[in-house]
Amino acid sequence: MARVPVSRDRVVRVATAIVDAHGVDALSMRGLATELGVTAMALYRHVGSRDELLLAVLDEISERIVHPELPPDPVERAATVLVGLRGFLVEHPWVLRLIVGGHWSSRRGLWFQDAILAAGRDAGLDDAGAVACWTSLWQMTVGEVEFETARRAGPPGPGWTAALDGADPEELRTLRELAPRWPDLAATFEARLRRVVAALYR
Repeated sequence: MARVPVSRDRVVRVATAIVDAHGVDALSMRGLATELGVTAMALYRHVGSRDELLLAVLDEISERIVHPELPPDPVERAATVLVGLRGFLVEHPWVLRLIVGGHWSSRRGLWFQDAILAAGRDAGLDDAGAVACWTSLWQMTVGEVEFETARRAGPPGPGWTAALDGADPEELRTLRELAPRWPDLAATFEARLRRVVAALYR
C-alpha cells in the first residue's frame, strides 16, 4: 500500500482527531508521528512545536463552529450565542481547557465574545458594564460545561436533596422549601440563562 503523503493539513487533522477522542494530554509528537507512519523529526517540518500544533488544532476545531442567526433583541441574542457556545464546548470539552487553562483563542471562537459585548452595548450598558456582563455570562457557561462534563463522566448519585434527610428541620430552611419545586425552578440552562441576562441587562 502506498504511503499517504504527510502535509501540514493532514498533521493537523490527525492531531485534532486524537485530541477530540482522547483529550489534550493524549497528544504527543511521538505518538502523532507513529499514527502518521513517520518519524517525530519529520513532523517538525510542518509544525515547530507541540504548542504550535495545539493552536492549529484549536483553529481546526473552531472551523466546525456554527454561528447562529442572531435575533435583534439583546437578551435573546445573548442567550442564543451562549446556548450555541455551551453546545460546542460540551461536545469538545478539551477546548475549554485550552481557553481557560492556556489562555488560547481562535479568531472564529472570539465571535462569541464579540457578539455578547455588542449585545451588552445594544442593551444600553457602558463598556465596563458590557465587559462585566460578558465575564459573568462566560463564567456561568464555563460552569455549566464543567458540570455537564462531570455528570457524563461520573456515576449517578442520589442528588443534593438526599443530604437534607435526617437534618434538623430548622437547618437549611430555604432549600427545604424550594426542594420539591427545584426541577421546575432550575429549569434548563437556556431558561436560566435568559433570566440572568435579563437581570444583567436591566
